Amino acid sequence: MEIITGEPRRRWSDAEKLAVLRDARALGSVSQAARRHGANPSMVYVWRKSLADGVLKTEAPMPVFAPVALITDTPPDVAPAFVAPPVTPSPPISIILGSRIEMRVPVDADPALAAAIAKALAPFAADGQ
Repeated sequence: MEIITGEPRRRWSDAEKLAVLRDARALGSVSQAARRHGANPSMVYVWRKSLADGVLKTEAPMPVFAPVALITDTPPDVAPAFVAPPVTPSPPISIILGSRIEMRVPVDADPALAAAIAKALAPFAADGQ
């Protein structure tokens, strides 16, 4: 007679399954390994088939990396394909509006925007205000 206690089903991780399978191989007996680990022998046979079919993986796949070689000295006959010129920021253009306002406009600023700002500042730049 068997008494069912209603215990929750045990979930076996892949690492635990592989440990039971290794033990079964070392002992030469699935039943002994299953008993030792508290597993049902029929489950161990299913795990063994899963391992053989490639469903149960033995380890995580290794990432694939591309080989890299660092060259410290460039041979004199090999010139680099492209050498970027050093970037030096251009100074802004200074616009003096009257005696009180100086407007500095970056060289790459939108001309229409710079003109609109200068027009908006013109009333404040008049001398005597």
